[in-house]
Amino acid sequence: MRNLRGLIKKTLKPLIQRILDIPQNHKQEILCTIMHALQSWNLPPGDYLEFGVYRGRSFIYAFKQARLRKLNMYFYAFDSFEGLPEVTGKDKDYSLYRKGDYACDEGSFRQILAANGVDLDAVTIVPGFYENTLNKETKKNLNIKRAAIVWIDCDIYESTKYVLDFITDYLTMGSFIIFDDWFCFGADPNAGEMRATREWLEKNPQIRLLEYHKFGVSGQSFIVQILK
Repeated sequence: MRNLRGLIKKTLKPLIQRILDIPQNHKQEILCTIMHALQSWNLPPGDYLEFGVYRGRSFIYAFKQARLRKLNMYFYAFDSFEGLPEVTGKDKDYSLYRKGDYACDEGSFRQILAANGVDLDAVTIVPGFYENTLNKETKKNLNIKRAAIVWIDCDIYESTKYVLDFITDYLTMGSFIIFDDWFCFGADPNAGEMRATREWLEKNPQIRLLEYHKFGVSGQSFIVQILK
C-alpha cells in the first residue's frame, strides 16, 4: 500500500504542476510568461513588487508561479487599501475612475492571501496612499535590493508617477515592468500610466523600456534596459 501511494504521488505531482502552470486569464498569462523568462534566462535574483493589489488575484498567482518555479523571490504589496485617490487632470475627463474605486481593507487582503496558500512570512504589505508612503523613509525600512518584476495597477497618472519614482533605484538590466492599464485611456499620451511613464523616462535618460508582451485589452509589459 505504501509503495502504491508513493507511485500515485510520483505520477500526480508533475500533472498537478502542469495544471497550476496553465493561466486562466490574460493577467495570469503574462505573469506565467515572465516568470518562465526569469527561470529560463537565469536572470539575477530579484523581488516582486505590486502596486495596486486590490483583492490579490494577480499577487496570489505571482506567488504561486514563483514557488512552482523555485524562484528566490520576496513579495511586496503596496496599496492604499482605501481605493483610488481623487482623480484629477486629463484622467478625470475620461470618467473611467472615481475616488474609492477598488477598495479592499488590509485585513481582508491578508485573509485572502492566507486562504489561498500564500506564505505571509514571505510578504511585506505597505499600506497607505503613495504620496505618503513611497519615500526614502519607506525604502530604509524595506530590504529590496533589486526588483525582478514590478506590477503597476494604479489606473491613474497621479498614483503611477509616485510608483515610478520609487522603483527607479531598484531597476537593473532585465527587470520587468508590467502596466495593467497602459491603453485604458485610448493610448492618450497625456493621461494615465502613459503620461507618467513618459515624464519619468525624460527624467531618467539612463533607462529605456523595451516592449515585451501586450495582454488583455489594456495591458503592456516592458523589459528594462540600463544605458551606461
